[in-house]
Amino acid sequence: MFELIGTPYKVCKVDNCGIRVKIKVNGFARPQAVFHLLAKKCPHVEVYKISLGRLIEIKSPEHEAIVQDFEGVDWSIVNEFFISWYGSIIRIGLVGNQNVLEFSQERNILKVIGFIKFMTIAEDSSSQICLSDWIFESPPEIPYLTRSVKIKNSKLYWKSLDGDKLPANAIIGGFQNEPIYIARAKHRGSLCPGKYIHSQRCAYVPWGYSEHRKDKFQILCGLNIRWVNCEGKNIPENAFIGGYSEVNNEPLYIGRAQYGSDLICGKVHVLYGTCYIPHNGCEVEYQSYEILVIPDIPQRSIQELQQCCVDC
Repeated sequence: MFELIGTPYKVCKVDNCGIRVKIKVNGFARPQAVFHLLAKKCPHVEVYKISLGRLIEIKSPEHEAIVQDFEGVDWSIVNEFFISWYGSIIRIGLVGNQNVLEFSQERNILKVIGFIKFMTIAEDSSSQICLSDWIFESPPEIPYLTRSVKIKNSKLYWKSLDGDKLPANAIIGGFQNEPIYIARAKHRGSLCPGKYIHSQRCAYVPWGYSEHRKDKFQILCGLNIRWVNCEGKNIPENAFIGGYSEVNNEPLYIGRAQYGSDLICGKVHVLYGTCYIPHNGCEVEYQSYEILVIPDIPQRSIQELQQCCVDC
């Protein structure tokens, strides 16, 4: 539990798509509490700015502000709010109150929310200074396990097949009578991770309960990866995004699961908490699976500074 009183702001890591906060705004005619949802890739990139007061206002750099009445809040006392963001939908409400603001818009998957910035000092539209006290519960930190060997210059990348020759450092994702490789291809508006079978010179992706053959595809290459156990929607912070879905450009991750004696790679859709693998003409579902992560990115920390858009 953290209490913010008297500091200008506080930036916190969030990776669970929601938070509950207690807020008190101190003694002004037009009280409001302001916080910012920031990009996972860089905490200096604002995805949304949200102001809570008599009106709730949600702003984003790419869209017009949405404003809704939110009366009946006594700002002289501590109020508990919930804020959730999942996919392209943001929900804000007062705990114990059925009046919930829901905001939906299409959002680029590169701007996945990973940080929240609480403002304790803010100005409203009439240039009045508002002071806010925040109390919020921090999610538990996942301990980072060190690796015995750190591989340098091993950033993951996608590469198309050049004739029959596999790209250098093509990543083996499993085994199905032979080693199979991690691939992705476009299908019905999505960029879908799947498998590449070298003996057949084609890739297969899972979509819509079926396995789909693809002759145009990319293969994932690199060295610095790790497979970790995963369950449902509990996606690790350092999971590698391998594509996007056809609806709202939701991120798709790379997963794999065992089918009989085969180990087959496919896609993980966090919306359903499921790993989908292509096998024998079908799309097979698993709620327990392995997911591909980048081991040099801590699971619960700010990303490395060179990835930031400004000089930290």
